[in-house]
Amino acid sequence: TPGTDELVATDLEDAATLARSRGGFEAACAALEHSAALSPAPEDRARRLVAAAEDAWTAGQIDRARGLLDSSRKLTPEAGVPPDRVRLRGWIELTGGSVSGARAVLADGSRLAFADNPTLSLEMAAAAAEAAWVQSDTDALLELARWVSSIHLPDSLPHQYHKLLLTGLTSHAAGDVRGGIATMRAAIHSAEESDETDLLNSAGHVAFYIGDDSAALRINSKVAARSRITGAVGRLLFASERQARTEILGGRWAMESLTAAWQAYLAAVRGAEEFDALITEAQMNKGARSLGILGPLRDGVLCWAQAVREGSRERPISALQWLSRITHPAIQAMAAFDRIEM
Repeated sequence: TPGTDELVATDLEDAATLARSRGGFEAACAALEHSAALSPAPEDRARRLVAAAEDAWTAGQIDRARGLLDSSRKLTPEAGVPPDRVRLRGWIELTGGSVSGARAVLADGSRLAFADNPTLSLEMAAAAAEAAWVQSDTDALLELARWVSSIHLPDSLPHQYHKLLLTGLTSHAAGDVRGGIATMRAAIHSAEESDETDLLNSAGHVAFYIGDDSAALRINSKVAARSRITGAVGRLLFASERQARTEILGGRWAMESLTAAWQAYLAAVRGAEEFDALITEAQMNKGARSLGILGPLRDGVLCWAQAVREGSRERPISALQWLSRITHPAIQAMAAFDRIEM
C-alpha cells in the first residue's frame, strides 16, 4: 500500500511499549497512531488503533480514545470484534459517555466473552451492574444477576469481588438495603485483600456508595497515589474526584480541589453569597461534556444543593421538589435527613 511501511510501524509500536512502561501513555498513544497509519494490513492497523485508544483512555483523553476506537471499528467486521475491545468501548462510555449506553455495551460484551473468557465476562457483567444501579434499573440488575449465576469460575479474590459486588447491588436495588450494604462491604474487603489496582479502583466507588467514608478515603488515596506514579491520569482524575467527595463528608476539604457541584452544595449549607454563581458554573460544566457514571452523581449533588438553598429560605415544597429529582441512590441516601427535616 502506498505510504505504508511495516518495518517503521513495528519500530513505532516498540517505542510505544517503551513509553508506556515509563508512564508515558500520551506518547505511547501518539506513536501507535503513527504506527497504525503506516500499517499495510488492515488487521494490524485496527489492532494498533485499539492499543492507542487504550493508552488515550488511560491518559484521561476520553474523546480521543473514542475516536480511535471508532476508527478501528471501521476496519473490523462487527462479528469479529474481540470482547476486550467491547470492554474498552464500555469503559469509555462509563467514564465519559452515556451510562445507559455503557450498561448495554458491557452487558452484551459479557455474553460475547462468556464462551472464551468467563473471567472477562464476569468483570463486564459487574461493571454493567454498577451502571444499572446508578440508574436505579432493578430489572436490568436482576437480569444480570441471573446471567452471572451461570458463570462458574474457580474461587479467587477478583472473581469473589465481582460476584459479591453484583449480588450486593442487586439486593440493595431490590429493597434489601441492609443486606446489600453488607455484601458490598464484603466485596470491598476482597478488593483490599487482593490489592489489585483495578479492583481497588472499582471498590473506591462502592465504598462511597455505601457511606463507608474511612474505606473510601483509604482506597481512593491509594489508587490516586499509584496513578500518579504510573502516569495513569484517567484513573487519577476519577480517584481524586472520589477522594475529594469523601473528604467533604468527613469534614476535610480544600475548596479549590472540589468540583463546581460540590462547591455549590457547600455554599448552600453555609448560606454563602456565591451560591448562584457556582450553580451557573456547574450547569455550564454540565453542558460541556458528559461525565459518564459520575454524571448522575453530579446531577444529584446539584439538586441537593438547590434543595438545601430552598430549605434555608423556608420554601419546603420547592426543596422537596428538588430532592425528588435526585436519582443516584448514594445521593438519595445522603440527602435523606434533609428530606425528613423538610
